[in-house]
Parts: sequence; structure tokens; C-alpha cells
Amino acid sequence: MRALARALLVDAGCPMQLSILCPTPEVQLDWRAAYARLSEALESVGLRTRILPWTELSDPSVTMAAACLAWGYHLQPGRWIALLRPFLGTGTLANSAESLIWNSDKIYLKRLARSVPVVPTHFCSTLDDVTASQLRRRFRSETLVAKPRWGAGAHGLTFLHDGISVPPLRDVLVQPMLTAITEGEISLIYFDGRFSHAVRKLPAAGELRVQAEYGGRVEDFAASDALIELGQSAIKAAPDALTYARVDVVKGNDGRWQVIELEAIEPELFLHLAPDGGRALGEAFRKRLSIFCP
Repeated sequence: MRALARALLVDAGCPMQLSILCPTPEVQLDWRAAYARLSEALESVGLRTRILPWTELSDPSVTMAAACLAWGYHLQPGRWIALLRPFLGTGTLANSAESLIWNSDKIYLKRLARSVPVVPTHFCSTLDDVTASQLRRRFRSETLVAKPRWGAGAHGLTFLHDGISVPPLRDVLVQPMLTAITEGEISLIYFDGRFSHAVRKLPAAGELRVQAEYGGRVEDFAASDALIELGQSAIKAAPDALTYARVDVVKGNDGRWQVIELEAIEPELFLHLAPDGGRALGEAFRKRLSIFCP
């Protein structure tokens, strides 16, 4: 039925309305500025957009949707996955339901590690002092970083220092503290598999988290061909082609670039720093949706 509705809209010469999934009202985050940049990029190629809380994805009026601003989905992972499952095998979502489900669970890093260098990662159903001690020796790092298996941004991130008892943690991934993290993370942004632009995310003084809510800042970054190829290899590991994606890379403790995250759900795309203002994103969406606007 969704495919039929889509065909009728196109045959009638009507521009399709794209639903941008946004946070639910109780999520106290200001996403309006990000939506304004996103909608401007999409409307530049003739795509009309509307906002829709991600919990309303099953609304029958949805003909096409993108999860670009679905902040907070990780707080209700069971509900999120249940909403995505009916869309498996369909073209309704800009990044497919297969890719969104895959990217929601950070265990995807295991698959990614088959294709590209990834920050050393161990998954624990339950983390205790004994396991933490073993991982410190394995990673050769006195300090470990634990992250929820279902998480976004720095939510739930815990630093585990040697000599301090591990708090109760379940379903987490554990990584070594990266000594070069103070130099920042590099974010490589791709639209329809093509490199668009890169930024460096830097933490505030005395802080290790690079997110804006912790005082982090962003600056332009000229990515080398090798870094661009690293990011492209990462996104090719996804279940299928991604309309939009961000690959975050860091200098590992071995001095090599390593992927720390692949974001295909609701990444900040830093469109204000894109050379074309984000038009390439709009073109990628239009191609994905097979809409031909004058």
C-alpha cells in the first residue's frame, strides 16, 4: 500500500512529502536548528518535509521517512526496533530499516572490524572488576571507557580508572582510553556513498567528550585521500547503501587511524560547514526516493 501511494503521488506530479523523524516531546533537546538546516538542504532540490516524532513512524500517512533527527530512540530500543521491523524490505526509509536496526546496536562494530581498523572493543553482558582488570592488560590501558550497547552520543559513557571498583554495568562495550582523544575526533560525512566534507570535533579543556553539550567545538578539517577511503570502506560494510552517513575516526594508541563509530541513524551532519550547504544531501535523498523535481 505504501508503494502504491508513493506511485500515485509521483504519477500525479505531486512533490512527495518526506517525514523527518524527530524526538518525542519529553526529550529536552533543541533540535529545531538542525531541522532548519536539513529541511533547507532538501527543499533546495524540491523535496517537501515535515516533522514527525519517531514514535509515530507507523502513521499511515507516512509515505517516505528519514530518521535524521530521531534523537532519544536509544532510550526505548525495544519500541524503536518494533517500529522499524514492518519496513524491512521496503523503500520507505531513506536509510533502510535493515541498516537502521543494524546500526542501532553497537555490536555492529564486530562486523565493521572485518573491513576497517576499529578501536579495540570488547562486549560484556556483565562487567565486573575481574573482567576490567583483564581488559586493562589486554588493551594496555590503565583507564577503560564503557559505553551502553544501545546508546547515542555520550549517553551512559563511563570512565573506569584502575584501582576504583567497577560500578554495576550490563550490556556494555569496553574500549581503551585513547591518549590522542584530546586532539579530537574526525567526522567524515558521506551522501549516497560520496564524500562531502569533514570536521574535527574538539573537547573543551579538561574534558574528554567532544559533544557540544560538554563544551566541545567543531572546526573544518581537510581529510586526506586515505582517510576518505577509510570512511568509504566503513560505510560499505553496512547491510545496504546509505543515503547519509557519518564515520568518526580517531588516532588509536598504536598511532593509526581507527573507526570509533559509524552513524547512520541521527548523526549531526554539520551541514553549515558543507561546501555546498548540503545540496549534495538533497540530491542523495532525491535519488533514493526516485523523485525528479524541476
